[in-house]
Amino acid sequence: MFEAYENGCVDVVCVPAMTSLVGATPYFDQVLRLTSPRIIAEYTKILSYSLMASRDASFSMATKVVGHPVALQEVAGVARREHAPRRAREPWGSDMFPG
Repeated sequence: MFEAYENGCVDVVCVPAMTSLVGATPYFDQVLRLTSPRIIAEYTKILSYSLMASRDASFSMATKVVGHPVALQEVAGVARREHAPRRAREPWGSDMFPG
């Protein structure tokens, strides 16, 4: 994505630079390494997370919650209090999918 921007193949790249939990994301350093980045805007975006399950599933059937490590941390308080206090949490990053 950044290579395509540097080579002029794309005009705009939109990346998350900071999060409230982890601070600067890995993208932030990549933006700083660009030859001449042009920062157009910065804005706060409220993130939401979705639960994916089969149609006949219910949350009470779940034995564990799998998600990106940062997402799991960001929702940990709510999950403990309301939704999944006794369910195992398993981190799974977007770079962990078999390829």
